[in-house]
Amino acid sequence: MNVKSNTSGKEKLHLDRHDIFRIKKMRPGMAVSCEKGILWITQSGDLRDYLLAPGQNLVIKKHGRVLIEALRDVDFKIASPEKARLN
Repeated sequence: MNVKSNTSGKEKLHLDRHDIFRIKKMRPGMAVSCEKGILWITQSGDLRDYLLAPGQNLVIKKHGRVLIEALRDVDFKIASPEKARLN
């Protein structure tokens, strides 16, 4: 996994196929956006799973653990609630 910060305050990340990115305490309002590949996202306390393709995003609704798996090589960003509101 590669992580790069940019000036917009978003974290740009890369996962290879089948890699998993774990976030123990993701805050409501944070946004995950897919730039390349396919992401599978699941969150504790949410019975649904989410698939994101390039150009799609997901705003996290609950505080807690989030798992992000790369179904293909992926590039994606995670934005804080403040940055997510700007987009």
